[in-house]
Amino acid sequence: MKKYLLFVLVSLFSLPVSLSAQELVGSTRTLEAAQRQHADKLKQKGILELIGTCQAAGTREGRQGVKADAAQRYSDACASQTAAWVKADKKAAYSDAELREFDLLQNVYRAYLKDIIQDEMVLSYMVRERLKEGSEYRGYFTLDEEAASRLRLQALEKMPQETTAAKKWVLKASSFVNQKVVVSGQ
Repeated sequence: MKKYLLFVLVSLFSLPVSLSAQELVGSTRTLEAAQRQHADKLKQKGILELIGTCQAAGTREGRQGVKADAAQRYSDACASQTAAWVKADKKAAYSDAELREFDLLQNVYRAYLKDIIQDEMVLSYMVRERLKEGSEYRGYFTLDEEAASRLRLQALEKMPQETTAAKKWVLKASSFVNQKVVVSGQ
């Protein structure tokens, strides 16, 4: 009996630290059904997947947090990718001052895009893992690439164009903004 009890105790301590499982939030479906339905959406042409994570005390804050995080990741990827293409353009000669201003414009573009892209994101499902304090949420979103492209142009049009560098950046970025965006880590 003692050997059996010792075996059970050793087995319990060898389990992973996190015993809490992910649970689906805000749906009557099973997690597997939600994942299957999400995967089916992603098979459609022109649909992107965005994933957002956050820690929050409640579901409402979790839902807002994962959406904001996914939009931030997408806008970061768009701004970085567009800026890289603009700066890599060998035909254009940029001064150091223009390159510094491009960095500022990139941040403005990122903020505009994050703000407007959230309306186009569709939550497929959200999971929660309970922690000692609050919960960690992970939301899985879909985004239509055509709508996202339109919004990237809209964000670009909102850019301030008072300086020569701003005009150059917007002109160059507009030729790259319709390219496919790759969001790293997803």
